[in-house]
Amino acid sequence: LDFIEAVSVAAQRAAAVDHPGVERITGLEHDAGRPYLVGQFSPGITLGERIRKLAPFSVPVAVGTAISILEGLDALHRVGIVHGDVSADNVVIAIDGSARIQLSAIWEAYSRSSTAGAVVLPSMAPFLAPEVSAGAAPSQGSDVYSVGVLLFELLCGRPPYAADSALAMAMKHATSPTPSVKGFNASSPIVLDEIVKKAMHKEPGARYRSAGTMLADLRVLQDALRFGRTLTW
Repeated sequence: LDFIEAVSVAAQRAAAVDHPGVERITGLEHDAGRPYLVGQFSPGITLGERIRKLAPFSVPVAVGTAISILEGLDALHRVGIVHGDVSADNVVIAIDGSARIQLSAIWEAYSRSSTAGAVVLPSMAPFLAPEVSAGAAPSQGSDVYSVGVLLFELLCGRPPYAADSALAMAMKHATSPTPSVKGFNASSPIVLDEIVKKAMHKEPGARYRSAGTMLADLRVLQDALRFGRTLTW
């Protein structure tokens, strides 16, 4: 019961954010004793499915998708809410290409359950920042790390690391060098490669501190791409 109540409280906090890039949870209902969340309808397909079907994407499309994700995440960060589980299956892409993130802040309830963490870990592990896998609480910086992983997948058509288990995946994120986007996508500008590396830096202090700071760099790059300008890092 404590876990269900904690889910409801977390959902209510996130529901205060009114932004088209953030799915709103409208309530917690029960059907025959089984609880479920009721949320805003988000037409489209998950980013995970889109990546599996179509990746790698062109640089402009990948950058535009990351910007759309970060706009929603920035709305959460500005009011002090950490999403905590930014992953390819928690982002819905609409027919116009815009992104909407789902299940914001639900991670706050996991500590109230003896089993929830183990259930969600396999799906979270490919996107988790090293410090979170090591036991630290999710933060704005760890949300940014997850967006860096998503941007890598959009550009390269594959995750940055491969592993057979959640534990092995966590070790890869903690100890393996951050792979270069240009190693898999030669068309990626050096600046974009550096943006991804900064987002995925293993040291939280060397990473973008919030969605807004990464968003600012990607918007500058997007403008440069539109007008044919070359940027230096």
